[in-house]
Amino acid sequence: MKSMSTATFRLEAEVNPLDWDSLTTYLADRGYSLVLADGPRQFAGGMGNWNYLVHLDGCPHVLRRPPAGPLPLGANDMAREFKILSRLGVHFPLAPSASIYCADERVIGAPFLIIEYRDGMVLRGAMPDGMVELNAGALRLASKMVDVLVQLHALDFRILDLQELGRPEGMVARQARNWTRRANDAWDGNMPKGLARIASWLERPAPQPQRT
Repeated sequence: MKSMSTATFRLEAEVNPLDWDSLTTYLADRGYSLVLADGPRQFAGGMGNWNYLVHLDGCPHVLRRPPAGPLPLGANDMAREFKILSRLGVHFPLAPSASIYCADERVIGAPFLIIEYRDGMVLRGAMPDGMVELNAGALRLASKMVDVLVQLHALDFRILDLQELGRPEGMVARQARNWTRRANDAWDGNMPKGLARIASWLERPAPQPQRT
């Protein structure tokens, strides 16, 4: 996320409302002080979860909850995200820590979690002003992203105590099917030709899982 001084927030009239009084009470019952002196602020951008800047005990955090309306099967799973983040940070400090998870939809209308705020920059369609020349900068960013993914996937999920989350056998093929199903749902069964070609390519036999 961007620095809070330059972060992009929704205009007040566009903020998706939450029951802040209910949230304040819920957190106070668990020993946390929610400060709303600056008013609730929702981060702009993104097409998935709703993200709000909140201050707990004087420190910035991010509250995440699913969007309104029906959700695709398995999507926006706050419990799963909390379980991963709350255990991942011990071995992978690049991941923000998660401190609070609430499954009770009566509090703000949906399950939610609260995670550590990380200052940073959001990269979207164009390189931000002040960054290095586009091609060289993009190459370094892509290389860095691959390095970080290698570090992440080198972790043993059993050491993280995450073996109960799913079925690692056949995960690649299963994920490809899920991506295709969600794309079909998003385009009402009429995916763009380019995306359909990718989906067809993903249907090829998946490589067998292995560790190196």
